[in-house]
Amino acid sequence: MADPSVDGVLVILTPQAMTQPLEVAKALIDISNKFHKPLLTCWMGDIQIKAGRELFSQALIPSFRTPEAAVEAFSYITAFYRNQRQLTQTPGSLSHHEEPDIEGARMVIETALAEHRKVLSEMESKAVLAAFHIPVVRTMVANSPAEALTLAEQIGFPVAMKINSPDITHKSDSGGVRINLTNATAVRAAYNEIIETVNKNRPAARVDGVSVQPMAVMPMAGS
Repeated sequence: MADPSVDGVLVILTPQAMTQPLEVAKALIDISNKFHKPLLTCWMGDIQIKAGRELFSQALIPSFRTPEAAVEAFSYITAFYRNQRQLTQTPGSLSHHEEPDIEGARMVIETALAEHRKVLSEMESKAVLAAFHIPVVRTMVANSPAEALTLAEQIGFPVAMKINSPDITHKSDSGGVRINLTNATAVRAAYNEIIETVNKNRPAARVDGVSVQPMAVMPMAGS
């Protein structure tokens, strides 16, 4: 308990023929009164250690019947202490952060509400995130196969292409997604395929072209 590198102590007693559980309990209570560190006890057994457990209860020292329960209690104490330390930490200054474009984000949302929509389109969602400086994948909209090819060349292969429609939330379900397009021929074909497939599967949906964005590559595990 006096060691500064020790934050708390769990004492486990398994009574043997010569063990004196009550005397040991009294000695521990005397020690605990001299320190402000957590002291937990695990007096294993029943009749022979009953008086010691009662003494711990009177001294307000936690006592457990099994080591597993005592260790679990120790973990709760550790988590509580860690959380309390985090609560007392002062956040860093925000003065160096760029102010969010709250008005711009509000205008995007108000436009959707004015059209009686409850879900933002992909481009609108990214505009809101960008307004708060949350990194988003660079995305541009093409209204023809030629425009799609031009944008893909600017962005760099491979690219992903998705239908851009305020009426379609789940683009994959409508056939409006093509990924890992690695050349100009694939981009031209993908544009036409997306438009034709969406018109077939969702004929009533409004279509505002096709979005083109870099093909996001997930890092390999362990890399």
